[in-house]
Amino acid sequence: MRTTIDIPDVLYKAVRSRTAAEGTTLRYITISLLGDWMQRPDWHPQMRVEYTDAESEVKAKPKPRLKCFGILKPKKHINGPHDMASIRESIAEGRKKEYAELMARRGFV
Repeated sequence: MRTTIDIPDVLYKAVRSRTAAEGTTLRYITISLLGDWMQRPDWHPQMRVEYTDAESEVKAKPKPRLKCFGILKPKKHINGPHDMASIRESIAEGRKKEYAELMARRGFV
C-alpha cells in the first residue's frame, strides 16, 4: 500500500543524509519504526520535536500522550432520519456554515 506523508524539509534532509550514510532506505526505516510501534501499544513519545525551516534548528516540546484516535472506544451511533430529503437538508446546512465561515474569515460579515 502506498501513502503520502508530509515531512518538514529540515527533517527530511537530515533523515536522507543519515540513511545514505548507513546504506539503508527511508522506506525501510519507516516500516521498521511503524512495526516497532505496533508491537509496543503502551509506547508513546516523551517529547514532541518540531523542525522549523525558517530557523533551521530543532525545538523540543512536551507532548501529551496519544489518544490512539479513539479506535478502542465504542462508537456512538447518531440516530436520525435517513431519507434523501433529510440528507440533502443536512448537506445544505453544512454548506451554509462553511460559506458563512469563509465570509467571516474574509471580513465580509
